[in-house]
Amino acid sequence: MVVKGIIKPVLSVMLLCYLLPGCISSERFVVEKALGETRSIRDAQKEFKKSAGRFGTIDELFESRLISSKPGTGMTSGFEFRCEADVDTYQLSVTQKVAPDAENKVEIVSFFVDQSGIVRVSVDPKRMANSSSYSVSDSNL
Repeated sequence: MVVKGIIKPVLSVMLLCYLLPGCISSERFVVEKALGETRSIRDAQKEFKKSAGRFGTIDELFESRLISSKPGTGMTSGFEFRCEADVDTYQLSVTQKVAPDAENKVEIVSFFVDQSGIVRVSVDPKRMANSSSYSVSDSNL
């Protein structure tokens, strides 16, 4: 994808974790699970829109059995999932929670996806992922 004359790289989940200093395999696994859940919600939104004529909230997607568990629980409990939806649009923001007592931890991974279906990522604690963040390729998980 070309943005303002610069080719935007597509980040893989593995590359994302290697960008985070001190990211160990268990942390990498949790980030991969959060990304997988983000993609599941994106796919569920497509199905919900076909059947209901609008996009749905996370609770509606869960109640419709389009997602198997509520995001932010179990393996993805270290992430907060927020979804705003209406007839034609939705925005899902997924942000890593950081404990207040985490020593010197500044890395925050966040994901963003909307009706475009493109999952985006940020590892900048001062800028959460949004519609202009780097995209994550579906083939990387």
